Order: sequence, then C-alpha cells, then structure tokens
Amino acid sequence: MTDEAKPSLKEIAYVGDVTANATCPFCQNMRWSYAVNEDGTPWHSLVSYVRDGRAISLPAIVLTCDRCGFVRHHDLAMVRLRNAEGRNGG
Repeated sequence: MTDEAKPSLKEIAYVGDVTANATCPFCQNMRWSYAVNEDGTPWHSLVSYVRDGRAISLPAIVLTCDRCGFVRHHDLAMVRLRNAEGRNGG
C-alpha cells in the first residue's frame, strides 16, 4: 500500500475531534482507540466493495471501541478533503 493510502496521526486526530461525542452503537461506550504499527503509523484498512461491476478498495481509518471491540471505518479521502478545507463535519 502506498504511503498516501495510509492515515497520519493528524488525520486520526481530526476524526477524533469531529466525532468526539460518538457512542458505540452496541455498548454506548464513548472511548475509541487506534493501533499503530512498529514504525508508529496508524493501522488502516482497505474496505472493498463493487462499483459498476468493478472491485474497488477504499482506504479507511480504523477506530475500535475500547469496551466491546466494535470497529468503525472512516473514508480517508473524505477526511483529507474536509481536513484540508478546515471543515469540521458540517
């Protein structure tokens, strides 16, 4: 995976700020965490789906509920767009 498909700590902080009041849909916990690789870069995933008959992979930021382990994904391209625009989700 290319470096541009990997989230930065700044991008994870942005998601944390924008979703600061997000509760887990299963256990209502409000604490979310992310894991890092040995080099300090955050874990990420490629969410796969089919569009117009083609398989597409979407780079995503991964956050995990600290209580029940529920995993949520945030579209990295959208996070970068909103962060660059200085928008906070609205």
